[in-house]
Amino acid sequence: MLPDGKRIEMLGRFRGSKAHDYDWLKARYFENSGPQFSKAISKAFSFVNTWAVEIRYKAGSAKYGDAKTFLDSTEEIMTWADGRM
Repeated sequence: MLPDGKRIEMLGRFRGSKAHDYDWLKARYFENSGPQFSKAISKAFSFVNTWAVEIRYKAGSAKYGDAKTFLDSTEEIMTWADGRM
């Protein structure tokens, strides 16, 4: 967990293409002393990282099962992250 001043600074950096770059997000997390991911979170990050931004926002460009797995993975990551803010 970041102190308020660093959190504001980090949120200011979380814009544009960086907001879609999971490798950048993971690097900032570990840079700020975040503990290792569980296997489930690591797997979820790996899966969502395979999806290009264009696929994420273009309706009908993915199979239903893949899209569901993507959404389930992002929900798992967000729930995990909410517990660390």
